Amino acid sequence: MLAAPYFLKVTFTVRVGPSPLSSRTVTRTSSLDQAIELANSTRYGLQAAIFTGAIQSALEAAAKLEFGGVVVNEAPTFRADQMPYGGVKASGNTKEGPAWAVREMTEERLVVLQL
Repeated sequence: MLAAPYFLKVTFTVRVGPSPLSSRTVTRTSSLDQAIELANSTRYGLQAAIFTGAIQSALEAAAKLEFGGVVVNEAPTFRADQMPYGGVKASGNTKEGPAWAVREMTEERLVVLQL
Protein backbone atom coordinates (compact mmCIF):
# COMPACT_ATOMS: atom_id res chain seq x y z
CA MET A 1 0.00 0.00 0.00
CA LEU A 2 1.32 3.43 -0.91
CA ALA A 3 1.48 6.12 1.72
CA ALA A 4 -0.34 9.38 1.01
CA PRO A 5 1.96 12.19 -0.06
CA TYR A 6 2.41 14.95 2.44
CA PHE A 7 3.25 18.52 1.48
CA LEU A 8 4.30 21.41 3.68
CA LYS A 9 2.75 23.94 1.29
CA VAL A 10 0.42 23.25 -1.61
CA THR A 11 -0.54 25.85 -4.19
CA PHE A 12 -3.44 25.25 -6.54
CA THR A 13 -3.47 27.12 -9.82
CA VAL A 14 -6.34 27.54 -12.22
CA ARG A 15 -6.16 28.84 -15.75
CA VAL A 16 -9.32 30.69 -16.69
CA GLY A 17 -10.06 33.10 -19.51
CA PRO A 18 -13.22 34.92 -20.54
CA SER A 19 -13.31 33.12 -23.90
CA PRO A 20 -11.63 30.14 -25.55
CA LEU A 21 -9.66 32.51 -27.81
CA SER A 22 -8.44 34.94 -25.17
CA SER A 23 -5.17 34.76 -23.30
CA ARG A 24 -5.30 32.72 -20.12
CA THR A 25 -4.45 33.88 -16.64
CA VAL A 26 -3.06 31.86 -13.77
CA THR A 27 -4.76 32.38 -10.44
CA ARG A 28 -3.42 30.93 -7.21
CA THR A 29 -5.99 29.44 -4.87
CA SER A 30 -5.70 28.05 -1.37
CA SER A 31 -7.61 24.81 -1.88
CA LEU A 32 -8.75 22.31 -4.47
CA ASP A 33 -12.38 23.28 -3.81
CA GLN A 34 -11.60 26.94 -4.49
CA ALA A 35 -9.77 26.00 -7.71
CA ILE A 36 -12.75 23.90 -8.87
CA GLU A 37 -15.18 26.72 -8.00
CA LEU A 38 -13.11 29.18 -10.00
CA ALA A 39 -12.80 26.85 -13.00
CA ASN A 40 -16.55 26.18 -12.94
CA SER A 41 -17.29 29.92 -12.90
CA THR A 42 -16.38 30.22 -16.59
CA ARG A 43 -19.25 30.11 -19.09
CA TYR A 44 -17.35 27.52 -21.14
CA GLY A 45 -16.91 23.84 -20.45
CA LEU A 46 -15.12 21.91 -23.19
CA GLN A 47 -12.28 20.17 -21.34
CA ALA A 48 -10.42 20.66 -18.08
CA ALA A 49 -7.20 19.17 -16.74
CA ILE A 50 -5.83 18.50 -13.29
CA PHE A 51 -2.18 17.75 -12.65
CA THR A 52 -1.67 15.81 -9.42
CA GLY A 53 -0.03 12.77 -7.93
CA ALA A 54 -3.01 12.21 -5.61
CA ILE A 55 -5.62 9.99 -7.28
CA GLN A 56 -8.28 11.01 -4.73
CA SER A 57 -7.86 14.69 -5.68
CA ALA A 58 -8.07 13.77 -9.36
CA LEU A 59 -11.28 11.78 -8.86
CA GLU A 60 -12.81 14.54 -6.71
CA ALA A 61 -11.99 17.14 -9.35
CA ALA A 62 -13.37 14.94 -12.15
CA ALA A 63 -16.65 14.58 -10.25
CA LYS A 64 -17.00 18.29 -9.47
CA LEU A 65 -15.66 20.04 -12.58
CA GLU A 66 -18.45 21.15 -14.93
CA PHE A 67 -16.76 20.30 -18.23
CA GLY A 68 -17.46 17.87 -21.05
CA GLY A 69 -14.23 16.06 -20.23
CA VAL A 70 -11.61 16.05 -17.50
CA VAL A 71 -8.12 14.68 -18.11
CA VAL A 72 -5.57 13.91 -15.42
CA ASN A 73 -1.88 14.72 -15.86
CA GLU A 74 -2.36 15.48 -19.55
CA ALA A 75 -3.04 18.60 -21.57
CA PRO A 76 -6.79 19.34 -21.86
CA THR A 77 -6.45 19.15 -25.64
CA PHE A 78 -5.83 15.36 -25.47
CA ARG A 79 -8.24 13.37 -27.59
CA ALA A 80 -8.49 9.95 -29.21
CA ASP A 81 -10.97 9.39 -32.05
CA GLN A 82 -13.00 6.71 -30.28
CA MET A 83 -13.58 8.69 -27.09
CA PRO A 84 -16.57 10.99 -26.61
CA TYR A 85 -15.62 14.61 -27.05
CA GLY A 86 -17.79 17.64 -26.51
CA GLY A 87 -18.60 20.42 -24.14
CA VAL A 88 -21.22 21.78 -21.81
CA LYS A 89 -22.41 25.31 -21.11
CA ALA A 90 -21.42 27.72 -23.93
CA SER A 91 -19.03 25.13 -25.37
CA GLY A 92 -21.90 23.15 -26.86
CA ASN A 93 -24.33 20.47 -25.92
CA THR A 94 -23.36 17.55 -28.15
CA LYS A 95 -20.71 14.86 -28.22
CA GLU A 96 -18.75 13.64 -31.19
CA GLY A 97 -17.03 10.34 -31.83
CA PRO A 98 -18.11 7.11 -33.57
CA ALA A 99 -20.71 5.97 -31.01
CA TRP A 100 -22.28 9.45 -30.85
CA ALA A 101 -22.33 9.75 -34.65
CA VAL A 102 -24.26 6.48 -34.93
CA ARG A 103 -26.66 7.60 -32.19
CA GLU A 104 -27.18 10.95 -33.97
CA MET A 105 -28.02 9.20 -37.26
CA THR A 106 -30.37 6.66 -35.65
CA GLU A 107 -34.07 7.19 -35.17
CA GLU A 108 -35.34 5.12 -32.28
CA ARG A 109 -38.86 3.80 -32.49
CA LEU A 110 -41.08 1.74 -30.26
CA VAL A 111 -43.05 -1.03 -31.94
CA VAL A 112 -45.60 -2.99 -29.93
CA LEU A 113 -46.97 -6.24 -31.33
CA GLN A 114 -49.84 -8.18 -29.86
CA LEU A 115 -49.85 -11.70 -31.26
